[in-house]
Amino acid sequence: MLPAMARSTVLMSGTLSIHGPNLHQTRLRLLRLAYNLLMGQIQDRRIEPSEISPEILKQLDGLVHAGHATLVGADGEKVEIPQALNDLLLYIVDAMQRRQAIFLMPEDEAFTTQAAANFLGMSRPYLLRLLDAGKLPFHRVGTHRRIVFRDLVEFQKTRSSERSRALSNLTKLMDDHDVYDRRLEPTG
Repeated sequence: MLPAMARSTVLMSGTLSIHGPNLHQTRLRLLRLAYNLLMGQIQDRRIEPSEISPEILKQLDGLVHAGHATLVGADGEKVEIPQALNDLLLYIVDAMQRRQAIFLMPEDEAFTTQAAANFLGMSRPYLLRLLDAGKLPFHRVGTHRRIVFRDLVEFQKTRSSERSRALSNLTKLMDDHDVYDRRLEPTG
């Protein structure tokens, strides 16, 4: 059973009223998410778009864009949600309206080498070579290597900017040598 605060209503510059079949579960899911976000106890961190009806998303969109969200406890106690959390709620509602799943994770979450390779879109052996070459920080848990999520994101950004820079250089080189303007004659 959830604490009283989690069983309460989420207000966002108005009242959130949810009606219809299966909407009770959706309302409880949203309340659990808000409560866990505030309490730092995210356990079930993935929310599929199909778990929240379009009617509720439309209602939430209007409420979260209208102002700061407030949690109201069963005893009537109100807690205003900080701006950073309100912005996160805006992002979540917008993503859910685009039918995107949401997954919350702390920055210091440790990934196995296989999970890290999957996240980066590369093979595990190639990731291990990067780790051995010192291109990506890791720590050991016993004999197993772990990579922190924050480091994976940083590596991904660096790799992406290096690729963009290399592509720009290649494009400039081709442009300097008029490769784009040449007509290639068929051989044969």
